[in-house]
Formats: sequence, C-alpha cells, structure tokens
Amino acid sequence: MNKPLQNRANRLQQAGLFIAGIIIGGALFMALYQHQFNTIVLQNKTLLAENTDLQGKLADLQQYKRSGSVVKSVEIIVEEEEDNRLDDISKVEVKNRVKQDLSIFKGQPISQLPGRIRIARHTFHNKIYANILEKDYAVDIKMAFLIQTELRFYIAVQEVREN
Repeated sequence: MNKPLQNRANRLQQAGLFIAGIIIGGALFMALYQHQFNTIVLQNKTLLAENTDLQGKLADLQQYKRSGSVVKSVEIIVEEEEDNRLDDISKVEVKNRVKQDLSIFKGQPISQLPGRIRIARHTFHNKIYANILEKDYAVDIKMAFLIQTELRFYIAVQEVREN
C-alpha cells in the first residue's frame, strides 16, 4: 500500500474517532443536564407549594387573630403506604385539592367540630379526585385532630385503576 494513502486513512480514522467522541460527550452532557434540570423543576414545584401554603396560613392567622375558639388553619397530611407511593407533584396537587375542599372548617367554632368532622369523613370516604397528572386518586380521611386552633386531617390516597 502506498504510504500517503495510509497516512490519509489514519488521519481520516483519527478524525472519525474525534467526531464520535464529541457526539458521545455531548450526549452524556445533555443527559446529565436534563437530570439536573428535572431535579430543579421538582424542587421548585415543591417549594412553590410550600410557600403558597405558608402564605395561606399566615393570612388565616391574621384574619382570625381576634377570635379565640375558632379553627384558624387546616393542615392535610398524606399517609403513604410502602406499596402505594405517590410522586411529589401528585402528592402536592392532591393535598391542595383536599385542603381547598376542607377549608370550610376555617373560622368554625371549635364546639361544633365533632359533628361536622363526622359528616366530612362520610363525605370524603373514597372521594375521587380526577385528572391529577392524567390519573385519578381516591381520598379517604383516616383521622382528624384539633391541636389548639389547627385542624389536622390525615388522609390516605390511592390511585384509581381501571379494570
């Protein structure tokens, strides 16, 4: 084989390897970038939901600061089972919808709560919340606690699967 032809073939092979390295390196960089961006978006949504929740609590406390024996805030706590875990975004959306429905308890006298909580437990027995990230979830109130002027609801959430 001719020496100049072999040099060209070696250079062409080296250029091909260099270009392949650039492509593979770019693909790895994009994969890492997308993973980091996805993590940041999830944290941002969680922090925005927490910020909105805290602003709502502050507004409620300021609204009812002169009232002594009324419910000033409602908190929703999702109980998760090992086999039925929710992703963070779905969990936040379910909490927001349930909290919006149970916000009728804000400003209610504490003396009238027992009967109203029974009605709420009956109403929320397997209540379906549709179209949360293209899925449906059934919500059930497990427990309700009144701690000073904060009403806490412990709920169980299960994804509704069509058969």
